[in-house]
Amino acid sequence: MISIAFFQSCDNADLPVHQVRDDQITTRTDDCEDCAFADCCCVIEYVSGSGVTLQICGTADGFDACSGGTVGSCDIDSGGRKDIMISSGDPRHFFCMDHGQAFWLVNTSSTLTITVEITCQYDELNPQSVMITLDPMERVYYGVDGECEVAECG
Repeated sequence: MISIAFFQSCDNADLPVHQVRDDQITTRTDDCEDCAFADCCCVIEYVSGSGVTLQICGTADGFDACSGGTVGSCDIDSGGRKDIMISSGDPRHFFCMDHGQAFWLVNTSSTLTITVEITCQYDELNPQSVMITLDPMERVYYGVDGECEVAECG
């Protein structure tokens, strides 16, 4: 008995080949797509210091309820709270703020200092921002105006 086998090949020379390199794969970070259209798109970004956990209270998209009372011209009577682990390896975290609302930010570390930059005009071409250095256990209060500019409560 004789067996005959036919082999057929396809030439894929004209088809583009998609190659993925491991160093190009990154996890998509959260952004402000979950913010309501009218909300300010805010980002807190690591600048220097040690990695710490920060708490932010007064956001439009926080997971836990919180309050902070009145500080100067800012009234933090409602909003959500987020716990943010921030460091040079995880440097950027997004949150949403309602116009005219305020938030507080606290460094929960009892020993480490960190410097961060915050803007609530993340989707603007030249966003206004503030640089904040937080000592251990320090809490600071900031307001967000109708133009999504961030200013210290006073």
